[in-house]
Amino acid sequence: MAAWNPETPMEDGNMTPLVIEIEEFMNSSGKKTFTAIRTILESKIGADKFAALANENVANGSNDQKRLVLKVLQVFKRMNKKRKRETALSSNGNATANYADTTALSSVGNAAPNHALQPFFGSSPTAANPCKRCGEREIDMVNMPCGCNTYCSTCARYTVEHHQRCIECRRHVRHVRSSDSRFEVQCSACGFIWDGNAQHMCDATERVIRLPASLPALASNGDLPPHPIDINKVNKVLLSTLREYADPEDIVIGGPIFAEYRFQLRDDWFDAHILDIRKRAGLKITEDNRHNFDDDDGFADRIVYRVSVSTSSRRNINGRYGPDKDRIIRIPDYQRSVLHDDWDQQKVYRATRFISIFNWVLNGLSREYLTTLSKVPDHVFEGYKQQLQSLKLKLVSLRETYFEHIYILVPKSSASIYRRTAYV
Repeated sequence: MAAWNPETPMEDGNMTPLVIEIEEFMNSSGKKTFTAIRTILESKIGADKFAALANENVANGSNDQKRLVLKVLQVFKRMNKKRKRETALSSNGNATANYADTTALSSVGNAAPNHALQPFFGSSPTAANPCKRCGEREIDMVNMPCGCNTYCSTCARYTVEHHQRCIECRRHVRHVRSSDSRFEVQCSACGFIWDGNAQHMCDATERVIRLPASLPALASNGDLPPHPIDINKVNKVLLSTLREYADPEDIVIGGPIFAEYRFQLRDDWFDAHILDIRKRAGLKITEDNRHNFDDDDGFADRIVYRVSVSTSSRRNINGRYGPDKDRIIRIPDYQRSVLHDDWDQQKVYRATRFISIFNWVLNGLSREYLTTLSKVPDHVFEGYKQQLQSLKLKLVSLRETYFEHIYILVPKSSASIYRRTAYV
């Protein structure tokens, strides 16, 4: 490895700013990830120096330019996976920073083995009150309309431009202001911003979303009976998506309406929100033309909507809103299958037989251990999966229908305790 060249424009520190810039370039230009990374690196390092890396440390069909691009690509993918996981946790109330990766690119280019080769990645985290998204710069912005202090100026701008939610309260961030700017508030329904000294009369359209007491069953294949819809599951998901704007107002128990949500929201925000609900939750929210004028109290500027379950969503077809499923788990005879690693079936069985919920039965023909968990809700089954993960075991989905889900139990790749000690 050659000696470090101090003229190479590299800095130690966090890679988040570079990843954000790559993401913004991809969104604005439509370029693929690999092309975007090459373009941004070339602009940061300089075209001549970036091209020169292709002729340095050439070996085995690779060079320093390829190594640098691939290293950045690896960190880019890892950060995005981490952000998706933590966004999912945040949606369940466990808010954490999206990502803060200080991975060093220590074996690329003319850097010494212990040097972090990071082109303009920014300085290392030293902020007293670090941003909850990047973890490196000081929090200096206020989210609006929620008023939370969570982001630095760079991450705040990114959050607004990409229509993301506050990482702390999970409300949409529509606008931001500097922490040291004059006090302002924003209406969460129409977006109007004022100093808060006067009362704001919001003119956003009132929305009324009604969930019927029953929804038609989903059609099934062949001569099978239709698949019923659990209205409580639909309402639970609907409540989580509309919690930012309204709480449900129960109408009459046993009546035609199970729950009703009333709130004000301007047209473009509402259109984007119901599109997101359909994409993420598989629920369609459509206007109910029977109630769009002079509803109940004569309020004309009110639109009534009805909720239905999309029949084109694969998760809906697989039973997202159906009855609780039977979970069938199999411990296969790993030695008879070429699809699995060299695991010892008996070791896996012995590790799980003391979990009381699992009642293993050996199938004499297939030599598989089987257990069936009847009508298990998703949130309960997640607890069983965590128990297995603590044993370094994972469930791999084999087949899912509207009423059952079949899994095979396999050790994680790092779980050497389940490998065979001898070959037969």
